[in-house]
Amino acid sequence: MNTLQRDEIRVLNILPGDTSAPIKCELRIASLSTNPKYETLSYVWGDFTDLVDIELDGRNVGVTKNLHTLLRRLRLESEARSVWIDQLCIDQKNNEEKSKQVRLMRDIYSKCSSGLIWFGELRDNLTLEDAATVVDFFRYIGAFLRTGSEEGQSKPVFAESQVSSKRFLVALRSISYYECPWWLRIWTVQEAVLPKQSTVVWGPFEISWDIFLLGARTFTFTTFSKLEIVSNLSPEEQWSVFNIFRQVKAFANANNLKHDPISVMTRWRGRQATDPRDHVYALTGLNAPGLLPNSEKCDYGIQPHEVYEIVTKDLIRFYGNLLPISMNPRLAQSYATRGIPGWALDLNAPRNYWTPWTLDRNLYENSNANRGMTPSLIDLSVEKALGLVGTFVDVVKIADYEQHWIKDTQAIAKIMRRWYSLVEQNNDTHKCESQQMSDGERSSRRRDFGLLMLHNILRGKDWEITSPVVQSDIDAVFEYFYTGEPNHTIDSIIASTMQQSFFITATGLMGLGHLEVQPGDEIWIFSMGKIPFSLRKRKDTQEPTTNYEFFGPCYVQGIMQGEFLEGGQAKDEERTIWIH
Repeated sequence: MNTLQRDEIRVLNILPGDTSAPIKCELRIASLSTNPKYETLSYVWGDFTDLVDIELDGRNVGVTKNLHTLLRRLRLESEARSVWIDQLCIDQKNNEEKSKQVRLMRDIYSKCSSGLIWFGELRDNLTLEDAATVVDFFRYIGAFLRTGSEEGQSKPVFAESQVSSKRFLVALRSISYYECPWWLRIWTVQEAVLPKQSTVVWGPFEISWDIFLLGARTFTFTTFSKLEIVSNLSPEEQWSVFNIFRQVKAFANANNLKHDPISVMTRWRGRQATDPRDHVYALTGLNAPGLLPNSEKCDYGIQPHEVYEIVTKDLIRFYGNLLPISMNPRLAQSYATRGIPGWALDLNAPRNYWTPWTLDRNLYENSNANRGMTPSLIDLSVEKALGLVGTFVDVVKIADYEQHWIKDTQAIAKIMRRWYSLVEQNNDTHKCESQQMSDGERSSRRRDFGLLMLHNILRGKDWEITSPVVQSDIDAVFEYFYTGEPNHTIDSIIASTMQQSFFITATGLMGLGHLEVQPGDEIWIFSMGKIPFSLRKRKDTQEPTTNYEFFGPCYVQGIMQGEFLEGGQAKDEERTIWIH
């Protein structure tokens, strides 16, 4: 391939032909500054072990079956069609060119005439009639949202009978988040967000992306379920239909750079990428140029752990504090990206090993553990390390962790009872028989444990903060604790305890932290972080040490609003340490 200069890209011309003719294409070079006309494609590459040949510039080139099918769908009979498609327009074996072209993605997708979103070919178990009912449904929804009324609209045929509804749901589910891989890929986010207008292509059908966006911005599940055409579906079936709009809402929120950089980076973590570096590079177009300058270089010549370190340091520079490392996924080290520093955002974390990004953000923003400390610069100059000024809080004496599933509320209650028994046993070791714990002390420990299980925050269904915690909420924690029957505190308890280890420090502080916290680990507060963090002395250093392994943010009951520092409890002077 010819070398590309500055803002040049390759545009693929799909040459005209009838449905049975082999695919023939040509590449041409165009400068983005000349505003060339082309469409962009958003699709899932597919299996590279099973390729199909097309003719490209007079030679045979293998492409994935999914792309081959898409090219056949897009080809016109009488004229060429110009598209930009990464698999063919970038020399995928040339890392230098790949880096340069990925840096241009924001412009490539925002300057296209239209974006084409490929949901794939119709499944073998679907008929054209089944798929047509889904297309009719979305067009009906579009008309309803534009007029505000269902009157005068031709109702989709799926509403006519239960049999039709079932076939409609099967067809709809095939393009939903649950079954269509397009929704799971990291690159599809900016590919859907950046074009000024887009069209969904599904087999032979086309649906305006604006219908999905309008539905996402307009509907709540309550208003959606009241529509006459879906009212005969069960609530579970209604949710299956509505969930597509729910997924698109995340795209709508990402549009127009509405999210700040850490929200962009963490909101989409867990999506799939063939190259783990793309967990950073595929999102650069969602930030304003220059916000994360080192990450925007999109260097495919460095290792994934280096990319994650670079973007985390970029984020720390942008915010000027430790918010980015407080949003670290709660990841067991055995699942971590090889070579990654403990403090760096591991954006390649398996989906079941991290928590929703809003949890960590809300905890950080509603804490003030460092109140009273003098702000100090974070030293970012050393590779794979951060230099931080902080104060030692305490050492972990007891730690306990057991993985639980969100919906297994009986198991969560059982784990809580075990944790509380550790509190009582620890209290007993601090008291001799002549020093039995008073009722007031026992009540205080009970209250602290209840607040810990809630993070002193009451959350709703989407884990958003709903209200301050009051005594009746603490009582409700213990009602659930004893009975295992969920009540209004269950979402808060789940949010606080998932992937978290319970610990008690040497002085009796209770906390929840990284799932691999162990006795002997240390709790620290840093001048530029609003929450405490758990650290472990490095094995290769001598005592006393300034080098620690970083394990993550934690919640420690009784010190989250600066009580430890302002109350004169700090035993140690502020000092600089290095976390790795």
